[in-house]
Amino acid sequence: MKSFAFAVYGEPATQGSKQFVTRYYARDSCKRLPEWRRRVGVTARTACTWSTPIPKSTVELDMVFVLNRPKAHYGTGKNARMLKPSAPTEPTVKPDLIKMARAVEDAMSGIVYKDDSQVCKYRNLEKRYALDGEVEGVYVTVYVKPTNERIRQ
Repeated sequence: MKSFAFAVYGEPATQGSKQFVTRYYARDSCKRLPEWRRRVGVTARTACTWSTPIPKSTVELDMVFVLNRPKAHYGTGKNARMLKPSAPTEPTVKPDLIKMARAVEDAMSGIVYKDDSQVCKYRNLEKRYALDGEVEGVYVTVYVKPTNERIRQ
């Protein structure tokens, strides 16, 4: 099984929600989506160890989205670097995990794999708050199983 990993830094964008502009025209509600998909695609192309998209293989993904904590989670004054006891440990607010994953998955279509329908499994899919010194973004590992490899039971 082939694999490679890469990281894309910055605020992750979501894909999936539509905003209707006219009766016949809808656009993605996240304005950052085109730039985010471009950055994911460029980074994936650089990290990918093969030159053309894989046409038929099964793909498995591991994605960890790291989000910055809101300023409201921290104290004020001399406690500005300390988390409040009431601060949540997990980000149970927007952005939606599946919509962030969809944006990354679609950005890799035509670059890593021919179509995102080849993604058959998420080994790990999570969103969490950044730890000390960690940068906001997504950490992706792509696993490609050749078509001639059989599943062992």
